[in-house]
Amino acid sequence: MALEVVVLDKDEYKALIDNQADKDELEYLKACQYALESFNKVRGLCPKCKKSVVIWGWVCPCCGYDSSGEELYKYGD
Repeated sequence: MALEVVVLDKDEYKALIDNQADKDELEYLKACQYALESFNKVRGLCPKCKKSVVIWGWVCPCCGYDSSGEELYKYGD
């Protein structure tokens, strides 16, 4: 099973926060988030780099952080 991880850089993330991303980009990102959470057990946002979510049993694809046995940040925290 191939897993595609979408990582936003600082400017892309800020654009989403400031509602500057166009409607199509925002729809795509919401669909990616839904698919990721539907097919994987998402533990939360990586506390080390905060660039990716960490999936149960996997390490962070950005920084290699191993989340086993630790509580992670949840969306909205």
